[in-house]
Amino acid sequence: ALRALCGRDAPARQPERAAAPSADERADQRADATPARALRVLLVEDNPVNRLVARRTLERMGHAVVEAVDGRAGIDAWRSASSAPIDLVLMDCQMPVLDGFEATRAIRALERHGARVPIIAITANALAGDRERCLAAGMDDYVSKPFRAAELEQAIARVLSSRAELDAA
Repeated sequence: ALRALCGRDAPARQPERAAAPSADERADQRADATPARALRVLLVEDNPVNRLVARRTLERMGHAVVEAVDGRAGIDAWRSASSAPIDLVLMDCQMPVLDGFEATRAIRALERHGARVPIIAITANALAGDRERCLAAGMDDYVSKPFRAAELEQAIARVLSSRAELDAA
């Protein structure tokens, strides 16, 4: 038909093949498909888009999410969670009202009489010394934004295994 229209044969086309997923994409797919155990996660993030992305990522991992828009709201949510305790906190570092460093210090002061809840920093800062500043404030791990689901899942696994080791000691 093309020969009749153009006076020549159409070039042979090979069917396009989808590129094989990268290692990161495969890890993201595994993270989406295999939750370790369902956690109740307090997500403290002021940016609505970042909060949405993090919430959806956590929910795909099988976790329940409680959201707070700044450090003060995060502390309030942590305090009011006595009937359904928080298993993990994801804390943005740079927020209005109260930043993640101060909110973490406040949570650590409040939990002196209870179990230590793991807190993972989620921050756009990836400069030398930022990780150390997070750890000095009482955070247990650090994930840079933008993060992949696999990176977040690995950080969660690290803090949970550290907590299990402390509980066993």
